[in-house]
Amino acid sequence: MQKKEYSIEIGGKNLTAIFTDLAEQAHGSVMLKYGETIVLATACMSHDKQNGLGFFNLTVDYVERFYASGKISGSRFVKREGKPSEDAILASRVIDRTLRPLFDQSIRHAVQIIVTVISVDDNDSTILAVNAASLALAVSNIPWNGPIGCVRIGKYDSENLIINPSQKLREDDSQYKFDLTVCGKNGNINMIEASAHQTTEEELEKALERGSEEITKLENFQKTIIKEIGREKRVIEKEIISPESVKLFN
Repeated sequence: MQKKEYSIEIGGKNLTAIFTDLAEQAHGSVMLKYGETIVLATACMSHDKQNGLGFFNLTVDYVERFYASGKISGSRFVKREGKPSEDAILASRVIDRTLRPLFDQSIRHAVQIIVTVISVDDNDSTILAVNAASLALAVSNIPWNGPIGCVRIGKYDSENLIINPSQKLREDDSQYKFDLTVCGKNGNINMIEASAHQTTEEELEKALERGSEEITKLENFQKTIIKEIGREKRVIEKEIISPESVKLFN
């Protein structure tokens, strides 16, 4: 099996991108590791466009597996996962809201992004999933205006901002002050999720500035990988709108 690894330090821990031929039929794929949390992201695009479709067809799935935490689902006889959990649905939405605006909305080819959780520890797999989806798209031949970066920033009963805090720390209500998920590119923020207990605008502004610094590190990390192993992007011809149709909207 061919294998390449790239690493960067984020929040005091190593983030490692692993490229193998595990999903070689996908147009782009990567395994991202942070601590002992590992996700596999794949990105695919249909060969032919979908005629008559009035929107950009992007599907994002965040797939949880019980084996990622060393468990087996179900009863003695039924060993299958059920429908996606609420956390999985919310994670898919975070990925979608971050990536979708950076596609050319005139594209009528179907694009599918699947992020599968391979292993979990106390690190947040959702943040890892967003970055993995970005990198899978970035090294693929799918036209997309990325890459992006994503981090979680928290403050927990101290003056210090914590980058990518652990799950245990985030669940401790006695210390919890605020928690932000921040995504963006080129110094701009394009997706935020936040929750807080009585915090000030100045504190949140500092958190967003710190998040933007970490996002820039992640962007540069991905751009280095793209230069080495990225594929040439497909050229998608745009449909020409007839003059008659243009007149109808004027």
